Amino acid sequence: MRKPQFRQFLAKTAAVLAYSAAFSGTPPGVEHFHAFSGARAGQAGNAGKMDALKKMLLSLDVKQRRKAAAELGNLRDVTAIPLLIKTLDDKDVYVKSNAIDSLGRIGHFSAIPSLKRCLDDKYPYIRMDAVSALKNIGSLAGLSGLVKALSDENRHVRANSAEAIEELAKKYPESTALLKAVAPLGKTLTGKGILKFRGATALREIADNHPDSPELRKAVPGLLESLENQDSYLLKNSIELLGKIKDPRSIPKLIEKLDMRTPDVRSSLVSSLAEAGRAAVPALCDALGSSEPLVAAGAANALGKIKDKRAIKPLVSLLGSREYHVSYTASRALSNIGQPAVPYLLDALQSRKKLARANASMVLGTIGGEDARKALAGVSENDPDGYVRNSAKNALRFCTETIPALLSSLGDSENKIRAAAARKLGETGVNPFVYLEIALMLEKPNPPEAREGAAMALGELGDERAVRPLVAALDDENAEVRISALEALGKIGDSSAVPELMQSLEDYDWRVRQKASLALKKMKITEEQFGRLLSMLSKGETAEKRAGAAMALGELRRTRAIPALKNAMKDKDTEVRTAAAEALAKIRDIALLTENLGSKDFSVRSQAVKDLAGIGSAAVQPLLQALDSGNPRTRAAAAKVLGEICDPAAVPKLIRLLEDPVSGVRKNSAQALGNIADPRATKALASALERENDEIRAVISRALVRIGDSLSSGNAKNAQ
Repeated sequence: MRKPQFRQFLAKTAAVLAYSAAFSGTPPGVEHFHAFSGARAGQAGNAGKMDALKKMLLSLDVKQRRKAAAELGNLRDVTAIPLLIKTLDDKDVYVKSNAIDSLGRIGHFSAIPSLKRCLDDKYPYIRMDAVSALKNIGSLAGLSGLVKALSDENRHVRANSAEAIEELAKKYPESTALLKAVAPLGKTLTGKGILKFRGATALREIADNHPDSPELRKAVPGLLESLENQDSYLLKNSIELLGKIKDPRSIPKLIEKLDMRTPDVRSSLVSSLAEAGRAAVPALCDALGSSEPLVAAGAANALGKIKDKRAIKPLVSLLGSREYHVSYTASRALSNIGQPAVPYLLDALQSRKKLARANASMVLGTIGGEDARKALAGVSENDPDGYVRNSAKNALRFCTETIPALLSSLGDSENKIRAAAARKLGETGVNPFVYLEIALMLEKPNPPEAREGAAMALGELGDERAVRPLVAALDDENAEVRISALEALGKIGDSSAVPELMQSLEDYDWRVRQKASLALKKMKITEEQFGRLLSMLSKGETAEKRAGAAMALGELRRTRAIPALKNAMKDKDTEVRTAAAEALAKIRDIALLTENLGSKDFSVRSQAVKDLAGIGSAAVQPLLQALDSGNPRTRAAAAKVLGEICDPAAVPKLIRLLEDPVSGVRKNSAQALGNIADPRATKALASALERENDEIRAVISRALVRIGDSLSSGNAKNAQ
């Protein structure tokens, strides 16, 4: 931008500057309470150093006491604990804070009672330090204090306490003592920002460890309130937990939410309602009459999974719906219920609605049977409507399909034909002789298409007898056959196939590795097998195996995999690093995602930016910390994410980064400030225009215009 243009631009933004003058002050900095942490001491057990620090701790000079309280933690010497505990009564809060921190770093359980008393301190930062120290010690003896801290008046103390409880749940997965935290964790779900995220992840960890515990029901009120959350990750988490708990109180609220426009959230709702089983049937049947199509379709979908006979009549009533999604989902649900629905479907063939007659014909065709064939034959000849007659003819053709013809179709050159034949064979419940013929088709010299179709059919049958021939097919030379075999094994879900599935993780074809990881997700994985997956990430294995192991660990979503996956982020192979980054994203560890912002690998950084932006407000606090990183890539990426989240809390730090020595950081900070459109940034942005290059000037100009537009819009609203 030339200087005359620049002056013109400044003139145009004068009004913006004047309006925002009240916001131009720089907020005061926050002093860190561990200012005197000092350099790490020499070897533990240095008696001379210890004696000197103990004397300093008794000094009348407050600076000496602060320094000693901090450095005693560096020595990790348990003999310092009694004196540090005594120091907790020091009148200087900095001394007290440093003593708490040192007790946490020494990490001995004998300090726990004293640290728990600090949870009653009048200063929130002292209480926060005490929580952090209890987290570092990592003992169940501190659990009661952490549970108490979940009710602290300060939400940051509550959030840190939830995080500490989550760490205990990871460390002691079998401990039922952690169930005491369920009710207070449920209350955190209605909090703000990082609090509800930490509460949700801690509660999920405990629920995964104790899925059948009745104590989980104590979290239901908080989970139901959290369904108003706009964050899709937290919303899905609450929905899935409610499905796991199976409390009847959750059913009406889950049904009410079926009108959600987000497909993956709606899918979670359906799955959770299906988990509730027969208890949900009456309410779901009522929901079929909803005027909102998504609610009716979602209820039909869930009823199709439950397969309760009570749902047949209301589902049949939807076959004539002009909402295609509703009538289609009802048809599929009735097809899943099968033979018990046939009498009601035969009655529907007499409906005055032609759409109901046509859909009833198609469902009868998928169910089959002599009664269905006779009725369809009559409709195909006698129905007054041509569309219904054609529907009946197509259904009759499918209904009377012979087993030999279906077996022949498994080898068709078209994948759609093979898949349709496989599904139909799965629905027929074939006899042992036909099953044997399908299994034999998996072997050579049958063509690849036939072997692939046979694998599909065995998966649709869902019979455990199919596991052995499908496992053998994992060695097939054709990748499509291996993929179909893995999909089939995933549908059957027999855990005896786990060792062979783990071998498929080192397949040269990434699609095969991906299908193997998805199949493992549906199996019961033993601790030994999980340990094997972790060991597969070691550098002694092939790159394919390491990448496959990372994929599988991501699908399993066990937080214990985080350290190994974090280490895999340093792998020399790009595919391994990317797989590890995607796995960590699935586990949704914000701290690690934030750390990934500084990766040298662009694909890893991009994935981290995308996932953190998707998490939303829960990621703001760690992202603000990332703005202080010594790594410029981390600062730049964190600024970019904060601009996408648009949280005003980021404005002061983003303003400071307008003077960062790295141009990419300055550019992203300016862009983020423009997205947030907070008038506090106006003066700093205008000042930055004078010293920046053309590229960043253009970004700043757009940012100032957006702030001006935002102010104009606000004034217009106030005037109305």
